[in-house]
Amino acid sequence: MTANDLLKRQVGGLFSVSGETSLHECATLMTDKDVGALVVLDAQNQLSGIVSERDIIRVLSKNQISDSTKVKEIMVSADEIISAQKTESITDVMEKMNSNFIRHIVIMDGDKLLGLGSIRDVVRMVLDSTLLENQQLKDYVYQAR
Repeated sequence: MTANDLLKRQVGGLFSVSGETSLHECATLMTDKDVGALVVLDAQNQLSGIVSERDIIRVLSKNQISDSTKVKEIMVSADEIISAQKTESITDVMEKMNSNFIRHIVIMDGDKLLGLGSIRDVVRMVLDSTLLENQQLKDYVYQAR
């Protein structure tokens, strides 16, 4: 199982905003699409950053937000993003997420943005795989009798 397999299982697509999007608009889109993070794209549709619920809560908790606050003011910039290549194993993706204390990871193909994976996506994938393996083992044991 790879990071690319993770993206293949997703429904709904990749949601994005620009750096000029207000935090209110950003939060509304996250709520409407039921996602915890959005990629931030520049005018050429290139990855500029990522913004998550955690980023918004962080500025809210410090009273550092106003009606005019823009995504670009709080996002994690592209050069600071923890990403995974599409060929990386799901185990490596989990390890990156765990060791960097992140809940969302950008999936790349070289320097091309493919998608965004969440810890929820990873857990579902690993759980489904484990349940399938468990059922296969049960079937094997049953047939061996």
